[in-house]
Amino acid sequence: MANLSSDDPGLSKQLMKAVNATQAAFYESIQAAEKKADFKDGYVANERAGWLTRCWAALRKQRKNLLKEHGVREHVEERVHNCMLEASRGDVLEIGCFNGTRNSLWLARRCAHYTGLDLSPSALQVLQGKLSTEGLDAKTELRAGDLLDFSTERKFDLVYAQGVLHHFQHPEVLFPLIHSLMKPGALLVFSDPVEINLLLRIVRRLYRPFQTDHAWEWPFTSQTVAALEQSFALSEAFGYGRFSTLWMPFLSLPGLNLLLGRAYRRLVEWELARPFDQRKVWQNAVVYGAAHARAAEPENLVATPEVVQ
Repeated sequence: MANLSSDDPGLSKQLMKAVNATQAAFYESIQAAEKKADFKDGYVANERAGWLTRCWAALRKQRKNLLKEHGVREHVEERVHNCMLEASRGDVLEIGCFNGTRNSLWLARRCAHYTGLDLSPSALQVLQGKLSTEGLDAKTELRAGDLLDFSTERKFDLVYAQGVLHHFQHPEVLFPLIHSLMKPGALLVFSDPVEINLLLRIVRRLYRPFQTDHAWEWPFTSQTVAALEQSFALSEAFGYGRFSTLWMPFLSLPGLNLLLGRAYRRLVEWELARPFDQRKVWQNAVVYGAAHARAAEPENLVATPEVVQ
């Protein structure tokens, strides 16, 4: 899909909505695959996904398991929780909650009110069951649909999006929309892949044509970050993968995963421990960020991304 100028946000929105309709069907198939495979990773089990997408998903799953076994994932979630401890006690919107992300129930337990939004109705049914089991029905609401069509009178203290924002091709439309749903100074917390790093960008460009879900895969670029910073002030960010991502193919080889697993984990820990730097953090493959809504929307929605050059 060709890039469009921010001078035509209406057309950009319509094209993204068309893509999201296809994306909704894909995520319905992921939910069906998870149910069929006893709620294992739907990307790996999804027969509608191409073999390369499924192989990459399996490799990514292996990496996640490795980091989880050694407590790295728990450390990441603790840092994410610390970013939103205060804001999570207010009104919360989770974009792309699916059948429950790592933090859906954590947020629903803490907040004054939780709204979950996702493209997949069947996934929301599963999440509704989890919320009901915990007795959280009275303060939660799940909405099936596209963020681009979402409307509510409620204004949110926290918007949480785990691996979701990069599914929108036009950030100059996305971030003002999210901003409009938030209270002044409210917090946006996200985690998304980034391709500002030249080497990682080359790797992704080689792989992307073979992705089943390539139509809605738009890792953050310098332009994405510039659009983000027009609506939000980044207050905290950390990430990993600047160097460790290149190790992933080797971790899939028999024997090498045992030899390299410990070194890989230490490298990821080193990447995560780097001090917050507005320029360097975007060189990672995945970035976790917390950003406060600016007081008002500027007239010009596109800025020069000098901070990440």
